[in-house]
Amino acid sequence: MRGAQLPDKTEPKKKRHVVTNIIIIAAIAVLVYSLYNIIYIVGSNTESANIYSGLRSYTSVLNTETGAAPSAEGGLTASGGLDLVVDFDALRTMNEETAAWIVVPGTEVDYPVVHTDNNDYYLNHAADGTENRAGAIFIDALNAPDFSDQNTIVYGHNMQSGAMFASLHAFEDTAFFNEHTDIYVYTPDGNKRTYRIFSAFQTNAIGDTYTITFADEASFDQYVADARAKSTAPTDVEVKSTDKVITLSTCIRGLSTKRYVVHGVLVANEPVL
Repeated sequence: MRGAQLPDKTEPKKKRHVVTNIIIIAAIAVLVYSLYNIIYIVGSNTESANIYSGLRSYTSVLNTETGAAPSAEGGLTASGGLDLVVDFDALRTMNEETAAWIVVPGTEVDYPVVHTDNNDYYLNHAADGTENRAGAIFIDALNAPDFSDQNTIVYGHNMQSGAMFASLHAFEDTAFFNEHTDIYVYTPDGNKRTYRIFSAFQTNAIGDTYTITFADEASFDQYVADARAKSTAPTDVEVKSTDKVITLSTCIRGLSTKRYVVHGVLVANEPVL
């Protein structure tokens, strides 16, 4: 019929072109965002490593039998007379909330420990108080900062770089668990607190594992018995009703409601020098 308008065959092509452009723009946006996150994470990890490397300059490994530095480089060990001397005065000048220094031989754990009135601040602030996604190793806000509670809980992130408390997951391996027995905590009074590891296991993020004080000795004994039952490997480490313990806690990747904990019982509290 004369005068009839023919359909515009270019319309579907225009629509496809628009959709294609939207997809391309969205893909570019995702790529840019991903690259930004990668750069941010790498930069933040580098910044964190630099911060803690700087803080370690306020510690020194000495042979406590001779008072001299060791003749060869080496990490802190459970034997051989090597120990750590920490300049807490300097650390507290930078951050008055510095409470201790913790070392777990065989792992990457070699950090200052801080304590404040909440459990949020040090999730994204380093031990010197600067903002950083790696955070700090910190004592539970409900704990006393001097490790005097029957159970002192200490938190640290499970960083993909292996930093903070990530290497505690090494205790999931039975052989590693059996070969590495101690946690060392150095305190501003000049003492070293030695904790003997008696359990390590996966637990809920909220629950009885994070009990700080106990109603009676029977409650504490049951707590210890439950921890032993869940442990990666059995131990014959004695834990008495009146003993003090430490609980190191970190995240488990992909399981937001779960945590990995390592328990140790205080077996010595002695001057370093």
